[in-house]
Amino acid sequence: MTRRIRGRRSDRSQGGLKPMSIEFEYDWSEHDDGTISLVFSPPDLQAFKDAGLEGSGHDWEDLLEAVLPRLAPDTLVGTTFDCEADLFAAVNRNPFALQEMASVVESLVEDEAALRSLLRHAGLVR
Repeated sequence: MTRRIRGRRSDRSQGGLKPMSIEFEYDWSEHDDGTISLVFSPPDLQAFKDAGLEGSGHDWEDLLEAVLPRLAPDTLVGTTFDCEADLFAAVNRNPFALQEMASVVESLVEDEAALRSLLRHAGLVR
């Protein structure tokens, strides 16, 4: 399964919010061993840059590990990560956990103000 969403990004040169297409696709793969993978290339989001971060797969992993216990507590149970600079990858046997994780990521891509807030809350702002 691949999903594509649109969001809103701040265009500082125009002094406000302007609708812009954010390319965000994720892959959902079911494996023979019963595990499922949620994989995406991290989108280029200004909120990470403003926080002094690259917005890498590792940054998304750190953010989700910090905020999911509060937002969606069961999501991390049984989840393992195998992230790289240009790739986010989460693996679990529970499809509902990964669906919830994908939903949280989608909402943060769509709402950079919420993303900024959670980066601060997670203590990831440098």
